[in-house]
Amino acid sequence: MYEQGIVLTEICRYVRGAWSDCDPKTNIRSRTLTLKRGDPTSCEGAKTIQKKCKKACRYEKSSWSECSPNGEMSRTDMLKANSDPTCDLSRRLTKKCNKNKQVKAAKDKGSYMFYLRSMRVSFPTKTFKKPRPAAKIQGK
Repeated sequence: MYEQGIVLTEICRYVRGAWSDCDPKTNIRSRTLTLKRGDPTSCEGAKTIQKKCKKACRYEKSSWSECSPNGEMSRTDMLKANSDPTCDLSRRLTKKCNKNKQVKAAKDKGSYMFYLRSMRVSFPTKTFKKPRPAAKIQGK
């Protein structure tokens, strides 16, 4: 349809069917969409959508390790109680560290200089103003 140089497109609305069970061989599930509103000559009467299945694996997240000298941190998460029994009991994740947080390998960790450097603590400085003396009352 043309109206003042603008192309109007037909809006097709569909009713979504329920997802099928996951096919264990293909790891795919599907659902059918059936035409609810729209011109059947320009809209598909039914469409099928396919999606990868998600395992119901839920893990208790642990804390990330300290950064290693090679710039990585890791954690091991444990499977939660009501998860799919086919899931792995644990999963190990690794990621790169923020460059500012990497542990730098010292050449001689037994040296006194290394000890002094490791003990260096910086404290924020704050300037305090001296309190003014109380004003003297004249005549007393």
